[in-house]
Amino acid sequence: MTSLTGFLPTLLLLFCTPSLAWTTRSFLVGHRRAQLRPAPLAAEVTTTNKEEVAAASSEELTWSAERGVATAEGAVLSASYRFDCPGEVCGDGVSRSLMTSYIAMGPEEGPPLLLVHGFGASAYHWRGNVATLAAAGNRVYAVDLVGFGASEKPVMPYDSDVWSEQCAAFLRDVAGCGGGKKQALVAGNSIGGFTVLALAATHPDLVRGWVRR
Repeated sequence: MTSLTGFLPTLLLLFCTPSLAWTTRSFLVGHRRAQLRPAPLAAEVTTTNKEEVAAASSEELTWSAERGVATAEGAVLSASYRFDCPGEVCGDGVSRSLMTSYIAMGPEEGPPLLLVHGFGASAYHWRGNVATLAAAGNRVYAVDLVGFGASEKPVMPYDSDVWSEQCAAFLRDVAGCGGGKKQALVAGNSIGGFTVLALAATHPDLVRGWVRR
């Protein structure tokens, strides 16, 4: 009992201090924290779109619990994307093709902005933010991480590698990032914050800035 009691503070420190866990991960994968660039969450609001942004700031997405579909003013925003997860990423050596769900809103030519929810949540976590950020000129994506929301929930090990690789594949295949074409702003809450930091460190070609909370 004494040894366990003495070990508990260390466990709490590791699991409750994301910055410490991230520093350890950065050291292990050989990435410096200086590579990670915080950035504003939304595109700059100009005088030409202030009224549109103000109107959208009070708009929330509606949600059909039966279908897991988000809508705004009658338009369906939900879509699906198949994430091919290699065995070395899935953690158990088994490659999987996983159907995932996401929300997309805003001009297709706008700068991509990826929102990543926290533990126990889904893309709908961002229902009060998506419309405002889209009205500011961003192409906004909010994903359901594997194991959450309307995405598949296979029995497998879950960690930041799975989720960061899911987001990286999504940015390449859906948002058109990488290859010197364009980069995305990424924002995450809770484990989503940890995921976007991992994404920025391991795929700097896809990310131009990050926000975590």
